[in-house]
Amino acid sequence: MRTNPPDPWVIVGRIGKAHGLDGSVRVWPEADLGEIFENLVPLKLWFPPKDPSQELILISARETSDAWVVLWEGIEDREATQSIRNGWIVSRREDLPETGEGVAYWDDLLGARVESMEGAPLGIVIEIHETPSNAVLEVEREDGGRFLIPLSEQVDADLVLATIKGEPNSVRVHLPEGMMEATMIDPSERPRKRDRRGKSRKGSPTSSEESRQTPPE
Repeated sequence: MRTNPPDPWVIVGRIGKAHGLDGSVRVWPEADLGEIFENLVPLKLWFPPKDPSQELILISARETSDAWVVLWEGIEDREATQSIRNGWIVSRREDLPETGEGVAYWDDLLGARVESMEGAPLGIVIEIHETPSNAVLEVEREDGGRFLIPLSEQVDADLVLATIKGEPNSVRVHLPEGMMEATMIDPSERPRKRDRRGKSRKGSPTSSEESRQTPPE
């Protein structure tokens, strides 16, 4: 499970390896980077356990099939990209665009308590994986066992944001009969974290729509 940045920062992406010779880098999104770039949301670079400090000023960005190719001000060649590789891209939550109905930032889901619609505890969200069809929550139960919840039309899910600062959010779900047992996994057989790549990194805790230290390449 990854370390989240200190409040009020939210992770929106992670910087990968250089792309070409001009200082461009690959960026794996964890939010809707297209909207963030379009709105010129202020961004910073974060390397745990330090506080975010270095500003990331966008020069250009283009989306590819599995990532973004981004050029930042002051990163002018391939050698310079090494200083930011594997860094997290963060923004203040207050600067982020509003999410649409039924959509949440992944940071709102990671660490959330999972409960049945009746309030029975099921576990904690420890990871999010993305498949071609939908995002999948990996949940750790109190006894250490883990299971998967696909955010698909088969699952009714609602995100409940915490009203007290420091308290975790909650995800209330109604699972089809037998889903928890059918998706139980051994930690050694967890989905590859690379599966989290995708065009949109907003997770959807609804039935209608759709971390972690392995560095991206």
